[in-house]
Formats: sequence, structure tokens, C-alpha cells
Amino acid sequence: MVIKVIRHGKVDFNWKEKYDSKGFDRANIGYDESPIKVIDKRIDPQGQLIFVSDLQRTTDTANYLFDKRGNYIRNELLNEVPARSYKDTDKLKSLRVWKPMSRIQWFFNNKRQFETRSQSMDRALEAIDFIESYDQDCYVVCHAIFMKVLVRAFKKKGYKVYDNRPFFFKNLDQFTAKK
Repeated sequence: MVIKVIRHGKVDFNWKEKYDSKGFDRANIGYDESPIKVIDKRIDPQGQLIFVSDLQRTTDTANYLFDKRGNYIRNELLNEVPARSYKDTDKLKSLRVWKPMSRIQWFFNNKRQFETRSQSMDRALEAIDFIESYDQDCYVVCHAIFMKVLVRAFKKKGYKVYDNRPFFFKNLDQFTAKK
């Protein structure tokens, strides 16, 4: 089984430089609800299944990449790892503080985040089980942080992962998992 996992296209959203905690949380919601920018790249899926998350940006990306094929398998198990402010405050802090601190809390399984790293791994393993139930080569369009979790989950399930990126998944980066 060959599974090609692709990060969604660039989101058309302008982050501010500074936020208080409520503003950061609202901005994350705004980002999740924003459209993506036009993609010029095309992929011929050659009849393979295409899985997308419940977040619209993955469906929009699939529409561009696969020429609006439209018959995707949507599943919330493929959603991005949600980010939340790392503390409640009215003080304005830089986005360069908010983003990493929320991910550090996630990494260390802090319950303030909507989902912990352990819960993300459990969800990734469940997502792979769901994809495997179709028993076909496929494409998956999902999200950067969740892709990092998926890489580890695929390896845990015995897949060989082919991943050429240095550290972060940029928009439209992909990796392949084979079993």
C-alpha cells in the first residue's frame, strides 16, 4: 500500500504581529476558516482515493491539485492539531511567542491545549486504520503539525516513510508511506 500525504495550499490569512490570548484564539479560528490561495500545480491521481480533513483548506487544495474531482473521503481524524493560547492574558504578546508556546504545551501533553501530543498520536493511528480499511493506494491532504505526527505513526505501524523535507512541512510538501 502506498499513501502519499500532502500539506494543504497556502492559506489566505494575514496574521497580526501581536495578540492577547483571546485575540490569538480568535485568529486561529480565522485561519481555520480562511480560503487558500490559487495553486498552479496539478496531480493525476490515476484513480486513487483521495482523503481530506474536515477543514475546508484541504478540500480546496484537493480541488486545485486534482482538478476539482470532488469525490473525496472527508474525515475529522485528519484535522490539524488545534492550537490554543498558552495562558489567559490581556497583555499583547508577539505571534512569535504565542505559536511556539502553544506547540510546546502540546508537545509536553499540557491539558490546556485542546489536544495533547499523546492524543494526536492516538488519532493518527486511528486515521491510518481508517485509510487502511480501504486497502488501496491513495492520497491524503492534511496539515503540517499533523503530518509530523503521521510520519511517526506510519513508522510505528511498520511503514517505510520517504520524506525529503529538512524539518517543517511547507505548503504542498509531501511524504510517501509504503507498506
